[in-house]
Amino acid sequence: MIDSELIIRTRKEDDVHELLPLWFLESDFPKTLVQDYAHWLHLSTGTVEWRPFTHMLEPAQCDLLMQGSSNRDYRLSYNGKLLVDIRSQTFQEISRILSPLEIPTHIHVMYDERTSRFNIHLPRFKLDFLVRPDGQVLESVQYRGMTVDKVQSIGTFSGLASKLVLCGMSGDSRIVLVPQGDVSFEPDGHHLRVAISTGEASYVHYHAYTVDNQLGRLVDNGSLQSRLFRIYLQ
Repeated sequence: MIDSELIIRTRKEDDVHELLPLWFLESDFPKTLVQDYAHWLHLSTGTVEWRPFTHMLEPAQCDLLMQGSSNRDYRLSYNGKLLVDIRSQTFQEISRILSPLEIPTHIHVMYDERTSRFNIHLPRFKLDFLVRPDGQVLESVQYRGMTVDKVQSIGTFSGLASKLVLCGMSGDSRIVLVPQGDVSFEPDGHHLRVAISTGEASYVHYHAYTVDNQLGRLVDNGSLQSRLFRIYLQ
C-alpha cells in the first residue's frame, strides 16, 4: 500500500512489473485500449506492456508495447505501427471528419512506419480507413474504391447529423452510413436537427444506404430493419 492506494506487482527473480490503475491512462488513450487491457509497467526499463485481460499475467500475450526514447517521449507500438496521440493535430483532424459517425474516444489512429500511411480503426463499427502518403482523403477498407465524401449532403435525411457519406473515387457512386441507436430531435432554426446516440455500447450496428443518383432515392439492403429505419428517419 502507498497511502490509500493498493499497489500490485509481479516478480520473477529480479524482473518486476507493476500494474497501472485504469484511471491513470483513461484520459490519454482510446477507451478500448484502456478498458480491455491490463497495463504492466516494467520497473527496470520503464516500458509498459498492454496485455489482454484474458492473459493479463502472461508477458508473451502482450500485443502492444509502450517504450520511452532518449528524449523521454513515449511511443505505443503494435506490429510496426505507432499509435497517434489523441491530442495531436493529425488525430484531431481525422476525428473531426469521422465525428458524424463516431466519437473521438472510440477512434484508433495508427501510423505505419513501413508504408508511411495512417490506418484508422473504428472498433465499435468494425470499420477501417486509411490515408496514403500522397493522399488527402480517407479511403474505406471495407467499401473498396470509396472515400469519405467532401460533400456530406445527399439531398435527403435533411437535418440528420449522425451520418457519413462515402463516394466512389470516380465520383459516380455514393453510400451513406447511418448508425443504429437512440434517435433524438431538436429545433435548429426553421428546421429540425436529428442526432443518433450510440451511448457506450461495445458494438454499434449501422445501415449502409446506396444513393440512387438517377431517381434521387436511397436504396436499403432489403432487410426489414434497414427499410423501417430509413422510413423512420425520412
